[in-house]
Amino acid sequence: MAKTKILIADDDFISRELLKKILEDDYDLLEAANGQETIDMYVKHENELSLVLLDMMMPEKDGITVLKEIKEKKLLDVPIIFVTGAETEELESYSIKLGAVDYIRKPFQSEVIKARVVAQITLKQNTDYLKTEIEKGVHERTKIIESIVVGLATMVEYRSLESGEHVKRVQDITKIIIEKLKVETNLLDNYSAEDLTYMTYAAALHDIGKVSVRDFILLKPSRFTDEEYTEMKKHSEIGAKMAENFYVGENGNFVKICKEVCLHHHEKWDGTGYPDKLKGEEIPVAARIVCIADSFDAIISKRVYKKETTLTKGLEIIKKDSGIYFDPQIVKIFLNLKKELEEMYYGRV
Repeated sequence: MAKTKILIADDDFISRELLKKILEDDYDLLEAANGQETIDMYVKHENELSLVLLDMMMPEKDGITVLKEIKEKKLLDVPIIFVTGAETEELESYSIKLGAVDYIRKPFQSEVIKARVVAQITLKQNTDYLKTEIEKGVHERTKIIESIVVGLATMVEYRSLESGEHVKRVQDITKIIIEKLKVETNLLDNYSAEDLTYMTYAAALHDIGKVSVRDFILLKPSRFTDEEYTEMKKHSEIGAKMAENFYVGENGNFVKICKEVCLHHHEKWDGTGYPDKLKGEEIPVAARIVCIADSFDAIISKRVYKKETTLTKGLEIIKKDSGIYFDPQIVKIFLNLKKELEEMYYGRV
């Protein structure tokens, strides 16, 4: 069985030899004699290393500089223990804030070093195992969710003549809005990457409740009567009830987000929407995003009851209704997506 690999980074030959003598029976050891060599070795062996013992005071680049550069390269998956001869608590505290997991003071005490090394390697092994299991779980949930999305979106497509293309476009528009919001605002800061993926899935399922709407209403080429409109509006509540029956393991966020989108994607910023007349930030953010995506595609696309409209005209309508029907912050982002929308609808930029 291969030994766990540790990098010893210290410009002092005697210190390296002492550490090697303490650890060589139990670990596979690599060495670096200066700061730049440490960074190079770290990058080269990151996937093999379980721990780095890093001296604070080295030529070319000291330990703090090494740690900063590793952090900037986003390579902090391998724990780093600082080794220092200085008894400076502020420096030690600063190193921990930068990302070091521990520090060991010189002169070396064999049992202290062994105990600290074992503790950090065990923690890394357990963390790596948990991360792998989580990733496996996410992958399995993703496969399950994708099968649900494809199956239900196909079902809606068979019921409504335009829904197949519509749900795909709404999903694509939702995705590009989310990408821009994540970069340019803090609106999505409380959502994980997995949750944001769920939002795009939920966007494709926003109209699943329409499977309950009778064909003569769903495909009617003229204005609804009051009674027909009342039946059509029920699709949001029915869709939310359908979403309650989704099961994707213990993670309930997909179900939660789907319910929010199905139920509230017809709410309006001014509180005049349905079914609950929610107003402003009372409306879940995923539903606010899908509301714009759904409305925009409905505005510019051909329907049984209307002709298609230009993309420019659609953007003008969305802008006019900002702060009335739509979240102004999301509208501001959406209006800057003209090139992306032209590529989506017309295959050009």
